[in-house]
Amino acid sequence: MRAATQNRVTLDPEEKEVAEIMRALDSQKPPHVKKYRVEIGEDHTGDPALWIYLGVTKDNSPSRQKVVALRKFADEVERQVLAKKLSRWPYVRIEEVR
Repeated sequence: MRAATQNRVTLDPEEKEVAEIMRALDSQKPPHVKKYRVEIGEDHTGDPALWIYLGVTKDNSPSRQKVVALRKFADEVERQVLAKKLSRWPYVRIEEVR
């Protein structure tokens, strides 16, 4: 599996598509989403996949509002990636950043 981050220049066209989507959604991003990263590989069935990790700040007891906003944002990222009809299936995940 190959990883890409938002801070490096990517060569893969699908990573570029994700980067464009993330730039377009920047104004909708909840404040606790600090960064994202992309991994390319195969899912458990061997199909091509994209994992998009949204890096969030640690919060041991997030408010319902915060969780809902994060879920809506993750759903929108997934929706927009799917709309691009890329060759890889997107999996949007949440991870803690330090």
